[in-house]
Amino acid sequence: MSASIRFRSLWLAASLALTACGGGGGGGGGGDDEPPPPAPPQGWTISGRVVLPETASVDSDTNDAEQAGRTANNSMATAQPLTAPTLAVGTVNVAGGGPEGPNRSAGDEDDMYRVALKAGQTLELEFASDPADNDVDLYVHDPATGDVLGQSIGTHQYECVRVLQDGDYVVDVNAYSGASIYNLRVSAPADGGDCEQIAGRTGSAIIPGQLVAKLLPDAQARAQALQLAQASGLTVLQGDAAAGRPLLLGASSEGRARAASAPPASQRAVRDTVHQLKRLRASGQYAYVEPNLQLRLTAASVGSFPPDDRAYPLQRWHYEMIGLPPAMDRLVALSPQPAQRPLVAVIDSGIVKDHPDLAEQIVDGYSFVAAAGGTNTADPDDPATPDSNGAFHGSHVAGTIGALTFNGIGGAGVAPMAQLLPLRTFRPDGNAALYDVLQAIFYAARLPNDAGRLPPRRADVINMSLGAQGACSAAFRDGIAQARAEGVIVVAAAGNEARNDQGRSAPVGMPANCPGVIAVGALDAGRSPAFYSNAGPTLALAAPGGDVRRSTTGTGEPDGVYSTVATFDANGARMPSYGQMMGTSMASPHVAGVMALMRFVHPGLSPADVDALIAAGRLSDDLGAAGRDDATGYGAVNARKAVDAALELRDGTPPPAPAGEVQAAPSSIHFGGTRTSMDLTLALSAAGDETVQSVTSDNAAVTVSEVEVEAATGLGVYRVGVDRATLSAGTSYAAITVQTSGRSFTVPVSVTKAGAGSPTADFGRLYVLVLDAASGEVIDQSALNAASGRYEWQLTGVTATRLHLVAGTDLDNDGVICQRGEACGAYPVLATPLQEIELDGSRSGLDFPVAPFGGANAQGVGAAVPGWRRPR
Repeated sequence: MSASIRFRSLWLAASLALTACGGGGGGGGGGDDEPPPPAPPQGWTISGRVVLPETASVDSDTNDAEQAGRTANNSMATAQPLTAPTLAVGTVNVAGGGPEGPNRSAGDEDDMYRVALKAGQTLELEFASDPADNDVDLYVHDPATGDVLGQSIGTHQYECVRVLQDGDYVVDVNAYSGASIYNLRVSAPADGGDCEQIAGRTGSAIIPGQLVAKLLPDAQARAQALQLAQASGLTVLQGDAAAGRPLLLGASSEGRARAASAPPASQRAVRDTVHQLKRLRASGQYAYVEPNLQLRLTAASVGSFPPDDRAYPLQRWHYEMIGLPPAMDRLVALSPQPAQRPLVAVIDSGIVKDHPDLAEQIVDGYSFVAAAGGTNTADPDDPATPDSNGAFHGSHVAGTIGALTFNGIGGAGVAPMAQLLPLRTFRPDGNAALYDVLQAIFYAARLPNDAGRLPPRRADVINMSLGAQGACSAAFRDGIAQARAEGVIVVAAAGNEARNDQGRSAPVGMPANCPGVIAVGALDAGRSPAFYSNAGPTLALAAPGGDVRRSTTGTGEPDGVYSTVATFDANGARMPSYGQMMGTSMASPHVAGVMALMRFVHPGLSPADVDALIAAGRLSDDLGAAGRDDATGYGAVNARKAVDAALELRDGTPPPAPAGEVQAAPSSIHFGGTRTSMDLTLALSAAGDETVQSVTSDNAAVTVSEVEVEAATGLGVYRVGVDRATLSAGTSYAAITVQTSGRSFTVPVSVTKAGAGSPTADFGRLYVLVLDAASGEVIDQSALNAASGRYEWQLTGVTATRLHLVAGTDLDNDGVICQRGEACGAYPVLATPLQEIELDGSRSGLDFPVAPFGGANAQGVGAAVPGWRRPR
């Protein structure tokens, strides 16, 4: 028997993910049903709404010739206002660079934004093009003087600056060469990345006119390098080239005096220095070339968690939700440390083997795709190509389970000590055969299989972020029973078919509904069941799956789950990257990672032990009605409880009582532009006697009231409300102080209030395309502008009976929507394959979201879709 299995993720805005079987909003299916009746001669009318995150912003002078209200933002005087947090999309180009359009001839080298920032906020820039040909830099200016206060001038696709003081700033996205789409993210104060570059009122760290360079050892190369420096207007100020020591290059000997004070530097002086640096670097005639920097003393910091991975702030909401920080604290305190690393099998689309956050974690692997029309091989690498709409779904799942952590790059994993066993069962079109999945289960359990070989050791955990609707098949039932008999803990995603507007709740699909499988549903960032998540009596646990229709975590990004993926450059070369997805596919690896933590501290833990602990509520935080319920199972998985339960089973006694501390969830609150209340939960990280004495706000417009609070301890749920009427237009910040019996800590709060002329959510001109489902050809389109933070669209005279709906921006005016860095979406979600809509009459309510896509921003990296050419 062979069945078609699909991924349990939804691809909204970010990395290409694949839906489970079924659609949302009653949107069609196709298959072998009777064909719909033909359209009447006048055709049908279809309409809907395209929604976007409320943090959306757009460059006011993109290269889209049809952008409404185009306004230059190329200078300090014309800087475009932004309200933080935000996610802005735009384009820049040098003169003659990029596609034809209003900016090509004269150039649009600078996009400047005026924004009020608080100390600690970060500005993160990612751009879509190959930096070897199209290089974009990030500068921060003092709006009063134009002086450069900070900059990020790397030669890669990511730039980041963190501000040190409160104040007004002008942020400058600058095209050094070529042309590119870009995404600029401005975080809330507590939710940005740990940037290496800073901006302070004392000025740029760059000393204008000075470069530190080291020459290559070859004498001829040294001579050529010095000639190039001279041609660039530079001379050797200090150093001995012949001795192989670094050189100080500068315009003149007078430049050395600048190092003594390094006052704020003008925009032009810093820019000229950066351009000289990049010309020398690009020549390849230097071992290195760096700016000469003004260094300052800084205090050292210690601590193992949160990790130093730069994108951890984007993951913080989902890792805090599962209690990962206190779980890691428990593991750090273990002495001696466990010796055996757990092994997690990821049955999915393969893995990006050269990803820096995955490569060192991979052990063995195999590709079982023969029954799906492919060839079984020993190579589990994800075969996605720029033309295949590949999702890198398996890499995203694997990164959540066990991405390399504490390495200063990318993101973190739930179980960074885990090893990964990637088993590819999916073709690039997003489908797999049940038979191939069974072979992968057997392989992971070290049972006989079609590979004719076995992995080095049996997997501790299997994760399957995949499935189909229907009762558990006999084949799955048998395969999973055999794996459990070998001691393998099996985790699977519940499915995403509940995304509808009829109030129905789809049941958990297979294999998650099979006996012995830990079925995982999805939660949004507010710990509520996600709108798409299936439910029912077989649901065991819930975990973060995200909801990218919202942005509530203060990062400026939609509330997706952030992890490892890949993207493609302009030449089609694959590049390791990161991105967001949402779905029960993303919830399941959180639980699989927690199972790995349990096996780390107790390798002898059995599947039956885990079943008993789940049923006793020992591994979760209860949600909803007391006890088990169909919407969330036994509740949200809790990593700290799970680690402690495993230790107790291992040792026969409970672990030493930890110093339980009061913790806040969420740890920061972002009201955005519309919300008026959000809940704040105060709970102990572990058993302890710390109590809450008071919860107060330092801003009269932000209030705190009790919802469900224990009188004796002060622990429980508080409601944080905001009175926008008393706030000024723009973004306001507050701090909620929690005073406990032993300490105090704060929960940062941000609120955005629109004023007269304040920008609303907007990604620029959007093109809604109707595709013929059979041919993929564009048969109709609607071009529209955002109004009140959304796009309302309507098309009349539609005669197709089976169709797809896609929408996206064309910021660079190349006639193709949904390219990297541009907003993109499809009804009901962007997925492979696209959801087919079957028309038998006019339809309204065809609503779906868009957000930046594919490689130009921290949220949207990770997919490669060729885009759709819009009719001109």
